Amino acid sequence: MPIANELADHDFLKDLPWLTHEVFGNSVYAYALTLGSFIVLWAFLHAARQFTYRKLQKVAGDQDVKASDALIFCRDLIRQIKPYLFPLIALHIAAKRLTLPPTLERFVGYLVLAAVVLQAVRLIGELVAFLFLRTRAFGRTDDPMAHNTSKNIVVILKTFVWAAGILFLLDNAGFNVSTFVAGLGIGGVAIALAAQAVLGDAFSSFAIALDKPFEVGDYIIVDALQGTVEYIGLKTTRVRSLGGEMLIFANSDLTKSRIQNFKRMYQRRIAVPVNVSYETPLAKIKLIPELLAEAVAVSDEAVLDRAFFLGHGPTSLQFEVVYHVKKPDMLTHLKAQQEIQLKLHELLRDQQVSLAAPAAPGVLVSR
Repeated sequence: MPIANELADHDFLKDLPWLTHEVFGNSVYAYALTLGSFIVLWAFLHAARQFTYRKLQKVAGDQDVKASDALIFCRDLIRQIKPYLFPLIALHIAAKRLTLPPTLERFVGYLVLAAVVLQAVRLIGELVAFLFLRTRAFGRTDDPMAHNTSKNIVVILKTFVWAAGILFLLDNAGFNVSTFVAGLGIGGVAIALAAQAVLGDAFSSFAIALDKPFEVGDYIIVDALQGTVEYIGLKTTRVRSLGGEMLIFANSDLTKSRIQNFKRMYQRRIAVPVNVSYETPLAKIKLIPELLAEAVAVSDEAVLDRAFFLGHGPTSLQFEVVYHVKKPDMLTHLKAQQEIQLKLHELLRDQQVSLAAPAAPGVLVSR
């Protein structure tokens, strides 16, 4: 529509003819309205942001702890909005009344879209991270393994969000995104095949985090190796052995192995074989189970399970005493074991019962 017709209804312009003067296809009056609209919109968006921020900050202090976490997060999310975003949006809306060259109009539209999408991707990434961590999917927040795994998964989730945002921008810029995605898929398969060992360890790390067969600080035995878990990473787990050296396991090896976790014990079960000489009189043979029970009673940390005469071995009469140590730690177990063994030797010596000497390997002594 010609500018003269557009401004014909405004009588006050007859007294100000310079407002109808054209500059690059638009009247001075249109530029003035655009500038005014831009300022008003920018001020409104900025004021709305400040008002919402202050309102959330005030309300967050009056709610319970969980609600405050969510409100504080929303407040921080609003604070993360970049200052350049509002003037760009205000300029894009206000400039709608102007007649711009198609190329310039597309450039301005894409510039605003890029700013909005990048800001939205950043905020969505923070929201996804907050919601994921809020679910506490990996148990205790004081568990280092849960903390490390949560951070790794959050990085992966944010990467997917950023990838989706960038692909959206490329598609709006006119690039053939389907071809690009297909290329990424083929490249991803090639990388996955080349790095399948690394990816296997990474997924095993997530399996350990979810299933929790052990945690940092647990004492474990893997095959013939044992020690205390010090670190669980994305690819390897590090265990400090009793000798002081560091044992490094691939996470995929651990998920395939049989693991003994002594930290999860609530008590220890100990079976002690006692072999005595065949020359022991029958009366004392009948007395030995009572002596075994009496030896266990000397320790405050031990609880008797059973004590019996098992039978006749190739070189000795075989007895067994089974007891439980109330605490699972090794020091308590060794202390109780020492007390019980010393008491047992004392009782057997007092009754003049001789322990049988072990036979040489592979040798059977017949009687």
